[in-house]
Amino acid sequence: MTSVVCAVAIAQLRFATEEDDASALVLDPSEAELLEIASCGCFAFSFATEISGDQQSQDSPAGRMVWTDWHAKDGLFDEGEFARARALGLVGAEMVWKAVKLSVPQMDDSPSLPRPGPLLAEVMEDVAQSDVDVKTSDHEDSDDAKVEI
Repeated sequence: MTSVVCAVAIAQLRFATEEDDASALVLDPSEAELLEIASCGCFAFSFATEISGDQQSQDSPAGRMVWTDWHAKDGLFDEGEFARARALGLVGAEMVWKAVKLSVPQMDDSPSLPRPGPLLAEVMEDVAQSDVDVKTSDHEDSDDAKVEI
């Protein structure tokens, strides 16, 4: 199984008129829109796919929210707006996931890692031995290594 985390920024805009209590949610707000925000945050979703011989039939795997920093500028947290922002965040993160998938066409067809065998065991033994050699040589040379100012 592989998992890709995709994150998007969402802002809730308040309109300038006092009598209009409407708000709009914006995916990836511009700098100008950031001046008019009532709430904002980032939503990160994890999209997991299973690597196997069978291709997945769905367009994108289900996203699971793994992080958010949604907050209100005025301190008034509205659960309904949060739910709407989270839903828009999921749509945006799915768009990012699809763009990543299209930019890396071999993403689901990647070969699996080689199984451990005698060659791998020999290489790992050499790596372990070289680590011991490095640690030993560090201790031997520690008196000689001095910093000059």
